[in-house]
Amino acid sequence: MPPSSGSTPINYSVVLSINQGTVGGQAPVIELPSTWIHTGEDCCDRIGDDGVSDGTIEVPVTNFSRQNVDFGIWTPTPTGPLPTTYKDFYVSAFNCQGVLSWTTTMEQNTSHVEIYRKDMKGGVFNKIGVVLAAGNSSTPKTYSYVDKEVQSQEELYEYQLRFVDIDQMEFIRDRSLKMDCGGPSAEVLVFPNPAKSQVNVVYLAEEEGQILELDVVDLAGRKIAGKGVELKAGNNVINLDISSIATGQYFYAIVWLKPERKVR
Repeated sequence: MPPSSGSTPINYSVVLSINQGTVGGQAPVIELPSTWIHTGEDCCDRIGDDGVSDGTIEVPVTNFSRQNVDFGIWTPTPTGPLPTTYKDFYVSAFNCQGVLSWTTTMEQNTSHVEIYRKDMKGGVFNKIGVVLAAGNSSTPKTYSYVDKEVQSQEELYEYQLRFVDIDQMEFIRDRSLKMDCGGPSAEVLVFPNPAKSQVNVVYLAEEEGQILELDVVDLAGRKIAGKGVELKAGNNVINLDISSIATGQYFYAIVWLKPERKVR
């Protein structure tokens, strides 16, 4: 029961979440809409006293009721176009790892992209990584991220990309992935198949310094497009723009320039 008027204040922790709690039970897992900012601050002025927008606030109670407790929640209204124009977002499984690739066609004051993963058993999105953005660009930019912490399971993993500009405004894209770690390790993964504007090749390199060329060839064996890259040890994600190639059936060829060998 709250203390009577004039007694020593008692601080109550109030938790804000879209997950519903139960009376007498543990506090629900905190999960907040991405567009909310200043959640769990110092009540009302949108500035905050602890610097942590985590969905909790300490409320001092000195009488039988406390009204107008304000988390300071507000959703900024964009005054112009979204800072990032999103094009593609792919996820694929490779050697029991999640491979993410996405493309933007325009960026304006873009700060970074936060990668979140939700295990359907747990039901909560957790941030697993950050990829810095170009900042300002009017040409297509392709990014990738390899999630090495997933495990084989029947349930889907769900990934979110949160595009954040320098004003901390966000928008989100989702994709799901089922992970199967029972098969043998592969050296090369190509996705998506079929591809429309971009093909992604994941190559597992045993050592740093290998140089390869990724080529797209037609049925007559003619090279239509290609890209060279120097590899690092481990997984390498190679993105190749094929938007200018006519619709049809093609093969890919990987040519190692250092050391020399060829695979199709």
